[in-house]
Amino acid sequence: MTASRAVVAEAFPATRAAMLAIRKVKTKRTIIDLVEDIYLTLLEGESRDTFLDHLTALSNSEAVTGSTKLDDFIATQMVHKKAVDDGITDVVNAKLESVRRALLYVSNRYGLSRRQLREERHAA
Repeated sequence: MTASRAVVAEAFPATRAAMLAIRKVKTKRTIIDLVEDIYLTLLEGESRDTFLDHLTALSNSEAVTGSTKLDDFIATQMVHKKAVDDGITDVVNAKLESVRRALLYVSNRYGLSRRQLREERHAA
């Protein structure tokens, strides 16, 4: 490496964290990205079965509460509580309707929305 290239190379931070600190365009994670992290955490945690019970009913007659909309709300509350516990302030401060929509969007991202599950059931 030539001396001039060595000087230029020294301007580059040595660690990833240092590199991200000088980044000119900062990317902020969206509410959907944050809810997705919580969604995946809840699927691995102790409350997995309860969380899934509220997300997998394909009709009101299958819903834990008798209403898929109310089941969505309870799943949303679970996401919100996890955000509180984990200190994810963007989710904690978001309106519950925004969190609910993000939750449904995340389910859709994985092909696990009620509509997609219903179509799979009817195709089988």
